[in-house]
Amino acid sequence: MNPFEGDYCLKSDYLKIINQFNPTLLIETGTHLGNTTEFIATLNIPFMAVEKDGNFFNITNEKIKHHKHVNLIQGDSAETLEAQFEYLKDKKILAFLDAHWGGGFILERELELMAKLPIKPFLILHDFYNPEHPEYGYDSHDGHPYTYEFYRPYIEKIYGQNYKHCFNSECDRKSTQGVLFINPK
Repeated sequence: MNPFEGDYCLKSDYLKIINQFNPTLLIETGTHLGNTTEFIATLNIPFMAVEKDGNFFNITNEKIKHHKHVNLIQGDSAETLEAQFEYLKDKKILAFLDAHWGGGFILERELELMAKLPIKPFLILHDFYNPEHPEYGYDSHDGHPYTYEFYRPYIEKIYGQNYKHCFNSECDRKSTQGVLFINPK
């Protein structure tokens, strides 16, 4: 098991957030090979994971099939979350959003759904430009890089001014991706 692409600092941060935020539902969008999904499943907190790609879905499903508290869904993450709104609306959610590939403004649509939730989630956005560590990797999709400045209007639609944000800090590792943490106040 190699969760968070081997980013042990992100793994540690994730566990700290769980202990401090005390979520009632964990969400992961974009499971890829299921390593992070497999790790999150071991935490024994109700968990919803979404993967669009059929091959990745099958790989992930094989890794978590014995975890009955995990709901793995194949499909577009934004559409899936929208379809699950009634289930999501009364949960205290910690969401790890990492379903960026394939275009279609996926992250924008995921954030628009999060804005509809009455209980504001804690969000972890993977592959974000980290201005404190520009050497960290980040994604660019749908004609723009993943930056806080670009996504700020979406974030403020969720929280207004009632949030704190920070980026992942330097950690002793060979490579890393930028991560944006958004905590409701």
